[in-house]
Amino acid sequence: MIDEFLKLTTIVKDYTLGAITGWYSNNRLHINNRELCLCLILNFTVWSTIGSLLPYLPVFYRSIGLSAEQTGFVIALKSLIGGVSCVFWGAFADKFQKRKKYR
Repeated sequence: MIDEFLKLTTIVKDYTLGAITGWYSNNRLHINNRELCLCLILNFTVWSTIGSLLPYLPVFYRSIGLSAEQTGFVIALKSLIGGVSCVFWGAFADKFQKRKKYR
């Protein structure tokens, strides 16, 4: 059971959209309906949890004693780190020619 869960969590990000659109149909990846449903349910659960908790982060930060400026800085830090890491990983992929292969 744990092995199946770990296997499914590794393919959720890359293959959920592909499983819906059918790009894997050239015998490169075989996902049966049960695995696909579990991937979709897991994907929905993760993103709905994140989406429902993120609006409450400022309230939580204020409750632990951060000022309004500190709360804004902590929330803005996520976007800053995301922007910087995106540039880093793009340069890394260009340097080593690692790209997603959809076909």
